[in-house]
Amino acid sequence: MPLESQYYLDTDPLVSCISPTLTERARGYFTSNSSMWLRNHDLVDELCKNGDDNDPLLASISAVGLASYANSVHGTQLLNRARMDYVKALRLTNAALRSPAQVRIDSTLFSVVILSIFEMVAGVNEQSLEAWTEHINGASALLKLRGPNQFRTKAGQQLFVLVTSNIMISCVQRTIPVPEHVVELRNLAGEVMESSTWPAWQVSEVLFEFANFRAAARDCDIV
Repeated sequence: MPLESQYYLDTDPLVSCISPTLTERARGYFTSNSSMWLRNHDLVDELCKNGDDNDPLLASISAVGLASYANSVHGTQLLNRARMDYVKALRLTNAALRSPAQVRIDSTLFSVVILSIFEMVAGVNEQSLEAWTEHINGASALLKLRGPNQFRTKAGQQLFVLVTSNIMISCVQRTIPVPEHVVELRNLAGEVMESSTWPAWQVSEVLFEFANFRAAARDCDIV
């Protein structure tokens, strides 16, 4: 049965207990379609394996999965529910950002990235682009806070490539140079990056050069 129909028609208590919940279906939809937004699909499995319903990352994934499905079936009510889930995910993520124990961990950074994806999936106006930019700026600040230690794990390296790629896209869109702390971290990352990340790293190198070229050209009144 389609996800939206299941949400509204399952009234039998026994069926409701056996059938996946709407949240579980939303997460499954995200996982099945994660290639639309992420190069490193294994990040989802790696960073979600120990989460619960109050985990910021799982909450963010649920919101994006439901919003994406709602778009595919033109489900207005489901999209409204997805926006409610997004508000919950935002609240949980902000709480993690205020926690000294959680602010530097991989799943917190990943949840910020997933929240930015929600703005691409569910956004309808310029405010959504501004919200996406704010999420990317927040992720950029987290990279600086996490420092060189984030390169010690494969997941940390993959996240760095993912986040910096989005930062560079944002810089291209706004015609500004890549932040200096990102440049410094990229120089450090290049010395320790695992071979599995090299294809994405090479793509990000092109974005990096293009972003800085556009910014320099703007300052010289070439464009």
